[in-house]
Amino acid sequence: MSLTPDLSVILYRLDPAQNMRRFYRLAVQQDLFGVWTLTREWGRIGHRGQSKATSFPEEPDAYMAMHRHAEAKQKRGYSTLDGGDGHYFCDACSSNLGNLVAGSDSCRPSSRSKLTV
Repeated sequence: MSLTPDLSVILYRLDPAQNMRRFYRLAVQQDLFGVWTLTREWGRIGHRGQSKATSFPEEPDAYMAMHRHAEAKQKRGYSTLDGGDGHYFCDACSSNLGNLVAGSDSCRPSSRSKLTV
């Protein structure tokens, strides 16, 4: 079992002119059998939305998939509520946030705390 905490990132896309209020949440967790799962949830803010879970045998694979999905959403206009770019990944991935540390070949959270943005 990994000592790293679960990681959750929430991105938003708000455009009052188009009546657009969307969220996109990415979460990586390990189950009791050691399988890593990337859960993606999306929809209109205030509604249930949809979700999809993808399993990965290794921790780095799950975090790299999370990174790819977050970058794709950034390119489509999603960001954090504070107007940030939503890029919450390690220096190895050209990050601007120091709360995450680089894994050997992937992004993974630091052992400090759970990150929910």
